[in-house]
Amino acid sequence: MKPNKFILCVSALAIAGLLAVPTIRAAQPKSDEAKAAEQADRKAKKEAKDAEDLAKYDANKDGKLDKEEKAARKSDADKAKEEKKLKKEAEKKDKEKMH
Repeated sequence: MKPNKFILCVSALAIAGLLAVPTIRAAQPKSDEAKAAEQADRKAKKEAKDAEDLAKYDANKDGKLDKEEKAARKSDADKAKEEKKLKKEAEKKDKEKMH
């Protein structure tokens, strides 16, 4: 084997080894502490969203959402979802026109 080919092969194997380490590490399961931190983060986000919804939709200020208030929240969420869908479709059409 020529020296240049040998160096090329060794270099390629070294790079492949370096790239494999992060991939293997990412595939390992998360620790209990990481899972607990993620769960606490999700819980905090949910509580913040619930407090925001309560402040926005609790018309009678009784500290909870009744049927009508929940319906208003759902209606707003549905509108936002539809607007997001229409925006995404418009962007897709614009992208297709460019190509």
